Amino acid sequence: MTEELSWLDGELTTRPMVSAENRGLLVGMGVFESLKVVDGHVEMLERHLVRLQRAWNQIGPGTLDMDLIRSGVGELHSAKAHHNRLARLRITVTECRDQPSILITLVPLQPWPETTTCVVLPWRRNEYSPVVGIKTTSYADNVLGLKWAHEHGFSEGLFLNNAGELCEGATSNVFLVQDGAVLTPAVSSGLLTGIVREVLLENGWAQEAAVSLSDLESADEVFVTSSTRGVHPVVKCGDREFERIGQVTKNVIDAYDSLPK
Repeated sequence: MTEELSWLDGELTTRPMVSAENRGLLVGMGVFESLKVVDGHVEMLERHLVRLQRAWNQIGPGTLDMDLIRSGVGELHSAKAHHNRLARLRITVTECRDQPSILITLVPLQPWPETTTCVVLPWRRNEYSPVVGIKTTSYADNVLGLKWAHEHGFSEGLFLNNAGELCEGATSNVFLVQDGAVLTPAVSSGLLTGIVREVLLENGWAQEAAVSLSDLESADEVFVTSSTRGVHPVVKCGDREFERIGQVTKNVIDAYDSLPK
């Protein structure tokens, strides 16, 4: 059944077997990337592979065979072509017996609504953590943060760091507009450098800054970004509601959507 098909360490399989010695399973020693597939095209694959390699260099033993990963993506992509209109592709690399173990999955993706909501979470992101900037499978902080946001009626939760600065979303990067300028927290805040965030900064559509909670609360516009969301306008942030999608945010959406991916 292609619905259950995945790719593990060189083989397509409906029953991926994870070793009892896999340290990704046992203690969260792994990294992953989530990519968007639209009409059969895997968006920004090479950017994701660069980030995957960089993360693995920090956390895992051995070296990643990027050609093998590309081949696995292609094999699974072809085998599950009926999912490729809109799908989420995930590449997970874990440590097993001092070597990387690679799992690739592909599942249907539900379209995001036109707008989203967010709330500041009661927990802090540790900007001094040894896994800062790594998209690690030790993802409980993010999962619990997202769960808390959902339970309180919001789509996304935002972390402050230990210094009280705005850091990132549980599953996104956050941007705000002040007097026409688009600002996003700096890497030093402890965030994961998202792929869409990277694109916006490279094109000069945003700039890094130390962003305070009061900056967020007084922002003219707010939006979040991720590989599956793209640029996603926020219409409610905590108790504050925005009447409409801001013009600066619309401009960023149009610019980003016009790029080849």
